[in-house]
Amino acid sequence: LESSFATIPGILGEGRRVINNIERVANLFVTKTVYAAILAVVVGISAIPFPFYPRHLTIVSTLTIGVPGFFLALSSGSPRAQSGFIRRVLAFTVPAGTVVATVTLLTYLVARGPAHATTAQARTAATLALVAVGLAVLALVARPLKRAKTTLIGFMVGGAVLIWAVPFSRRVFSLEWPPTAALWATAGIVIVAIPLLWIFVAMGARFEDRLSPPLLQ
Repeated sequence: LESSFATIPGILGEGRRVINNIERVANLFVTKTVYAAILAVVVGISAIPFPFYPRHLTIVSTLTIGVPGFFLALSSGSPRAQSGFIRRVLAFTVPAGTVVATVTLLTYLVARGPAHATTAQARTAATLALVAVGLAVLALVARPLKRAKTTLIGFMVGGAVLIWAVPFSRRVFSLEWPPTAALWATAGIVIVAIPLLWIFVAMGARFEDRLSPPLLQ
């Protein structure tokens, strides 16, 4: 509007920031779509009770997708834009969503079976596992983890701790502490799953890199 070429770098940087932030947020939402679809198919085929109450999914969506997605959409950083948006999103979300769904189902089944938890307690264990692995996905999406993003993740972890620690919030969200055996099983599954999540996402990224064209000029 001012016939000044000096404005072009700022315009380019803003465009790159928007594109990259859209991709970050898309990774969060599509990961949820992948694991929700897998859970729906498995539950439908096996006819087991669904691993969550709707209010449990409210916790998961708020702490791992909704609030973080809002702030990530406004984050700074403008690396060069690159073609292949859908391919990159799928390379991240398919392995991530598959790992998340596997962790959730495994925790739920172990809690209901060998750990002898009630269905309500098993649902709480599954919710706890899903929140933990969902926060690990958030950490992957938010990279590079500078101070603002680390603080954001810390607040989400703190929010999860408060929900489980306060009796009133446990009643509101229908959370029932599982037996000790189920809690240990949940912790073990999550501890093993988080490194696997990073490995599978890295493998997907390497596979996508082989298919990527040169950077857009």
